[in-house]
Amino acid sequence: MIKMTLDIIRDYLQGPENLGRRSDSVAPDRHGEKENVVTGMGAARPSSTSTVRCRNATAADAPALAQMNRQLVRDEGHRNRMPLNELEQRMRSWLDGEYQAVVFEDEQGAAGYALYKREAEWVYVRQFFVQSERRRQGIGRAALAWLRENSWRESAGIRLDVLIGNAGGIQFWRSMGFEDYCITMERANQP
Repeated sequence: MIKMTLDIIRDYLQGPENLGRRSDSVAPDRHGEKENVVTGMGAARPSSTSTVRCRNATAADAPALAQMNRQLVRDEGHRNRMPLNELEQRMRSWLDGEYQAVVFEDEQGAAGYALYKREAEWVYVRQFFVQSERRRQGIGRAALAWLRENSWRESAGIRLDVLIGNAGGIQFWRSMGFEDYCITMERANQP
């Protein structure tokens, strides 16, 4: 049932004329894992389409991922003030450890990425980013559909955090079927 639903979503993202027609463009990437090309339709510009390729990130992607991470920090209003070189080192550490990343690319180059790790009951998405000038073109939706069908297929669920001030992120994730689960609260421990 889930597989069929993902097929329908993917076909819709490739264009309503493709509903019910399989058109996979799946080939092994340089690591022997599946790489996929999907087409996203823009929510803000329904007439535009963008071909999105999803691939597993490697250590060589760390500088580009750090650049996008810096933009994510700014866009969502995060308090992290790490300089770019520290963001890159942290990204390398994550990729060498328990995290994996997938880069979303199209004809213009890298459009975004997802950084995640597998846990016992779900996949935890630490970062999900689409470059600001490329948003509302279906890239995030197409990438999420690919991740769910490929990288996360065996997981029972997906969990992620969205900063409370990131209204666009909250709206996106709710539109993708995610529901509020908890609110993390903080208070400085000084008089």
